[in-house]
Amino acid sequence: MEEIFVTERIDASNNEVSDNIQLMNQLRIVALKCLPELISFCSKVKTPSSLLDNPPLFFNDMLQRLEVYGCATFEELIVKEESRSDGEGRNIKFPQLSYLMKECLDNLKRLNAGNYIEFPSLKQMVIGECPEMKAFIFNEELAFPSLEVMSFYRMNNLKMIWHNKLAKDSFMNLKSLSVGKFQQLMTVYPSYMCERLWRLEGLFVDECDSLEEIFDFQGINITEEAHSTMSTPLRTLKLSYLPKLKHEWNLDPKGLFSSQNLCKVEVSYCRAMKNLFPASFSRNDLLQLEQLSVSNSGVEKIFAAKEGAEAETTFVFPRMTHLSPRHT
Repeated sequence: MEEIFVTERIDASNNEVSDNIQLMNQLRIVALKCLPELISFCSKVKTPSSLLDNPPLFFNDMLQRLEVYGCATFEELIVKEESRSDGEGRNIKFPQLSYLMKECLDNLKRLNAGNYIEFPSLKQMVIGECPEMKAFIFNEELAFPSLEVMSFYRMNNLKMIWHNKLAKDSFMNLKSLSVGKFQQLMTVYPSYMCERLWRLEGLFVDECDSLEEIFDFQGINITEEAHSTMSTPLRTLKLSYLPKLKHEWNLDPKGLFSSQNLCKVEVSYCRAMKNLFPASFSRNDLLQLEQLSVSNSGVEKIFAAKEGAEAETTFVFPRMTHLSPRHT
């Protein structure tokens, strides 16, 4: 099976015939699984032997859940409208979609190709095992204003998750981010994404062979902006099997970034990491910390040493119930 529906076909006289499909305007769940020859959900046939993906999206108004799994030849869900004279794609909205999952898609190269697509109700997204995805997962053509939970894994050719131009308000409500099994990913949060961390509560990163830092502050003038502290609701941080990770921040945030809500920190198999937290963290930054676990890692100090001859700061952890430092 190469497509589920065909909206244009060739009749016996070699003429195009349009099929106006309106059977699925109440469809709420779409699950495409283990269809190794599927090219598209809906296609438009130009010749008897070739396909041009051009879905009418007759199902998008009521759709609440979309799953695509194990479709080896599936390349794109929505392809740019090629017949428009201005060369621009369409503006598409999935008003009710709350869950999106794309997994084990060997030929998936991108989420979108020239259309502006808005997911105003999307709460959870899972994308994994898409080896051909090499460009940014997200750009300014994709809008996720309500997204709360994201999970990405096994994208071995992807170096950056986010483009430096994103749709307005996208990811501003993100609460949980899981990233795992990336071979070339260098950083999780580049500097231009830091302003979208206001609601992040959980960050989970594991098995990223090339990852050197979690937060990249390289593009921020920390000295001038230190008076404006960004406090995040981050409560849980788990880092594991990151052999090249040296630090969470590539530059000391120096008051620009605060983790006063952090409750649980787990670090394991991060051999290159020497310090957990930057020197600029004050004694008030970790008052909520309850659990701290470090194992099979290169961590030598909880806090990096301060420059100069300043007196050492005494840190108090009034809520600490579990402390497990272990090195093997």
